[in-house]
Amino acid sequence: MLVLKEAITGLLIGLAASWAMQIAAFAGQIVDTDIGFAMVAQMDPATQMNVTVTGYLYQYAFMLIFMVTGMHRWLLKAMAESFTLIPLGHAEFALDKLNTAFISFISEYVMLGFRISLPIFCVTLMLNCLLGIMAKVSPQMNMFAVGMQIKVLCGLCVLFLTVRLLPRAADLIFAEMQVAVSRFVSILGGTA
Repeated sequence: MLVLKEAITGLLIGLAASWAMQIAAFAGQIVDTDIGFAMVAQMDPATQMNVTVTGYLYQYAFMLIFMVTGMHRWLLKAMAESFTLIPLGHAEFALDKLNTAFISFISEYVMLGFRISLPIFCVTLMLNCLLGIMAKVSPQMNMFAVGMQIKVLCGLCVLFLTVRLLPRAADLIFAEMQVAVSRFVSILGGTA
């Protein structure tokens, strides 16, 4: 029973860190849905999920930034310190506090995903409005055929221009990871 309790404690702490890194795949899926690459997906063997092309780009960029900034050392230290903050056999599973932590984490997850994909979302929204106006002005022109290429071109251009913002987005994701891991450790340790 003690081994099972410790395994669940470790899984909850690791789940918080893993979900924080999945924000990148979520943002990439939003981007690819907007620019028309939603059908281009690959199976990620680690998560057993379909991840889109931009999701892979964001995931690998954030993983590289994760390693370069030394966040992997912070995560290993946090896992080691969890043994002092949560002594063996003393983990407390307060389900109401865990549910509140999960709900706040998921709301942050969605908000950060949309913040990362916001520039491309805004450009494609303006482009869709412009294509709608053009379709009304000249109905004989096939806006569906023209619009697909324009959306891909504009989406890739904005993606190229916003790549330099990825380190700032990574800081937001890493801060959320730190908050989530520390929140779960404090709840499981009974100090929250």
